[in-house]
Amino acid sequence: MWKLSAIPEEVADKLDLPGEVLPGVPRLTITGRSRALIENHGGLVKYSEDCIELGGKSKIIIRGDGLRLVAMTRTDMVIAGRILSAEYE
Repeated sequence: MWKLSAIPEEVADKLDLPGEVLPGVPRLTITGRSRALIENHGGLVKYSEDCIELGGKSKIIIRGDGLRLVAMTRTDMVIAGRILSAEYE
């Protein structure tokens, strides 16, 4: 029997499974240009007013002006400021 945590993202895509069912996969929600919620982040790698970089399976880079960390738990993070771009690496 397969566990959901053992299914790679590529297989989940082919089976049309939503990313929400895969544990550990980051989820990025940007509201307007001023707020970002990152769920299942891999930890803070770099922090400045113009760039916030998160580690984990998929590195996420948020670029902007006046960025600040509003809230952070072990799995979730809220960033505020003027968001110009979000990149996955």
